[in-house]
Amino acid sequence: MKIPYQKGSATSKAAAEAQKPRAPSKIQQIYQFMLECGDHGATDDEIRHGTRMIASTAGARRRDLECLGGCMKTDRRRLTSNGHEAAVYVAVPGVDLSTRKKKGRPRKDNRHTEKVTTYLLPEMMKTMNEIADEKGVSASQLMRTAAMEYCRTYRRTTPQDEILKLEQLNQALTLIQESVESIESGQ
Repeated sequence: MKIPYQKGSATSKAAAEAQKPRAPSKIQQIYQFMLECGDHGATDDEIRHGTRMIASTAGARRRDLECLGGCMKTDRRRLTSNGHEAAVYVAVPGVDLSTRKKKGRPRKDNRHTEKVTTYLLPEMMKTMNEIADEKGVSASQLMRTAAMEYCRTYRRTTPQDEILKLEQLNQALTLIQESVESIESGQ
């Protein structure tokens, strides 16, 4: 099993090498713990406490388990011991981890390639999370939807749109000028 490490760091590489023999048993330990959790599932924090592993090991081996098909991420979130929201994972029963090959990270929807960082007041974030929960979507999805709706409503015009508007304005001014000249000449 390949254990990732920080490139260019001899200590990180040595630590990864030292974990190689222990990683399969830690993955199995996490798998057993998650099977015991049943449909309730577990967050990485709960896995850490339930297996008595350090946080970095518990999260990394749970990720390996996910790549092996032994667990999957749900849409649910729970508070960690530090009071932060965390994803809940559930075990996939009946998986023989000894014969499985690591599948790699599931593909994400790569349509969204640009990033915007927004700082909100705590009460704004609370309200946004409440709305997102009501709608059954993530706060990020709610923000994307709101941004798309705003752009649809107040979309920027293209240079061609501006030229067309100028031409229409010019035609209107010409008609007004012709009307004024016609009135002045008494026709």
